[in-house]
Amino acid sequence: MSVLTIIALLTFFQSIRSQELIFANTVCRHGDRTIYRPYKTDPWGDVNFWPGGYGQLTNVGKRDCFELGKFFRKRYRGLLGDGSYSANKIYVESTDSDRAIASALTTMAALFPPKEDAKFIEDFDWQPVPVHTSPAGSDYLLATQRSCDRFDLEMQQFLSESYYKGLFKQHWKLISYLERNSGSKINTLMDVMILYDALYVEQLKELCLPKWAEKVMISGGDFEYLALSVYPIHTSTTETKKIKGGYLLKSIFDRLTNKTKSTLSPDRSIHASFAHDMTIVNVLNSLGLYEVHQPPYSSCLLFELYKQNDSHFVQLFYKKSAEPNGIQELEFPSCGSKCTLEDLYEIYGDILPTQPFDQECALRYGEVLSPNGNPESYDIRKVQF
Repeated sequence: MSVLTIIALLTFFQSIRSQELIFANTVCRHGDRTIYRPYKTDPWGDVNFWPGGYGQLTNVGKRDCFELGKFFRKRYRGLLGDGSYSANKIYVESTDSDRAIASALTTMAALFPPKEDAKFIEDFDWQPVPVHTSPAGSDYLLATQRSCDRFDLEMQQFLSESYYKGLFKQHWKLISYLERNSGSKINTLMDVMILYDALYVEQLKELCLPKWAEKVMISGGDFEYLALSVYPIHTSTTETKKIKGGYLLKSIFDRLTNKTKSTLSPDRSIHASFAHDMTIVNVLNSLGLYEVHQPPYSSCLLFELYKQNDSHFVQLFYKKSAEPNGIQELEFPSCGSKCTLEDLYEIYGDILPTQPFDQECALRYGEVLSPNGNPESYDIRKVQF
């Protein structure tokens, strides 16, 4: 090995050692759950069949979230100090959904097993970690279900375009087949997803599907394609990206910026959010990084802030699997895998909001919503899987 090669290797390893992780902002989907909503002819539709009821975290989901907490404890051990819980170390938030809250609590149980002085019952290795929520109807960061006229107007315009209409025209035979056999009326992509999701969960639980359903529940098939088509439509324009992804991204970027300036108060090291598949898709699509797929249960986006000498950079990882090694490094457009916050603000300047949510959502002079509303809207009774 030449002297130059040795010097190059030493320089490389020295640069790695000089990188210090100083903050992590995670955004995770809840764990495995029971069926969200049965369809009319569903043989497994009885709520009593599903432990805990519809849309609840299962034991599989609890185990996966517990493993996620162990993964965080190992990956972020340098941020946890002595490993004990403190409100000055971490802030945990969740959508106002049972399965998301339960996922957060289970993850925290593994991330912060109590030390002896924190145990309040002998041989009970658990301690409460606060999880903060906002009512679904007012949450525009994680659940993104707060009413927004501008979003509905943008969606009305999008839904009138040939691409959206073409999906229904192209798959009319499939839609008729699904309606006839499920007993459910399908008018929107969200309707398709709700039916697909019920069958997907039942298939995942190895329940016997009706023969008609077996014929269409094929990986890579038209039914899956049509169902997954709902994901990117809510962030299909610059304006909808700003509304459905921009506010969350700005809150993350601002938090990381405050950390670099030592103005974050309290000066925490981790901010953990628990939400839904649509939350992850909204973020990825707003960043220009989404490839059509359904984010798996317990999947997470990890925004990590590093300090190197006197500068800082951000890396983004996508943990798609409960497996420890199931993690992928993502590259931001224009600046690659390591981006400064200044670059991120510039690259995504057109989707980062500059005014409060209600002002951003107000219609301009002369703009009018259709009386039919937005059929693909975030109805809190229907969405967020």
